[in-house]
Amino acid sequence: MAEFLVKAKTNDADEGGTVLPTVLLNEPIATSGVELLRQAGFQVFERPAGASLLTLLQKIPQLAATQAIVARAGKLTIADLKRFPELKIIARHGVGVD
Repeated sequence: MAEFLVKAKTNDADEGGTVLPTVLLNEPIATSGVELLRQAGFQVFERPAGASLLTLLQKIPQLAATQAIVARAGKLTIADLKRFPELKIIARHGVGVD
């Protein structure tokens, strides 16, 4: 968890000091995908496996300003979504083949 906290705090503003829009990765995605998001100007938080959203928000309160969540197969409950009042989009990552 300590590694996550350090990574989360190092990318919170651009060189001009502007706060970047926040994307929360609910589950891991490919490193190349993370890099694409960062290059596009997003602050990226990667949720560690097994960490609850409530615990993350208690440890990193600025996550409540998350505007986008990238989900894979994991579920997000209504209670989870209510924790992010500025949430604008939930994107599903993957191909979608059954």
